[in-house]
Amino acid sequence: MTELTATATINGVSSDSVSVISETEAVASFGTYGIPATTGVPDLHFTHSDGYDLYASIDAAASFEKVIDVTSSSSSLECSFAGGCSYAIESDGLFGTLLDNNNEIRICGSTCELVDDLSSASFAVCNLP
Repeated sequence: MTELTATATINGVSSDSVSVISETEAVASFGTYGIPATTGVPDLHFTHSDGYDLYASIDAAASFEKVIDVTSSSSSLECSFAGGCSYAIESDGLFGTLLDNNNEIRICGSTCELVDDLSSASFAVCNLP
């Protein structure tokens, strides 16, 4: 029996799982890093149990309805003028959105650098400039 393992990437964000529904439909789940921005062309990759890879060609962009709701954020921070404090924003999917190179958090006009290893699907953590 042929065994294929499917993975999907959209805007550089990898899915947690992919379910192949039919020859023309697959559903990708994004939880660990959040939803990958609002639109993007998916890259589908299939690994065969015999060790070779297959790639699917997608003609149209996938789209997502996505609203970023901020649940909470860091407060009462005391930083030096030089910055460097960590700032956390609780918002489902924000981290995945920020992984897209066209998105960023700006504080006082400067980019707050994302800290990947402290961020998750529900928290985006960045270092203040």
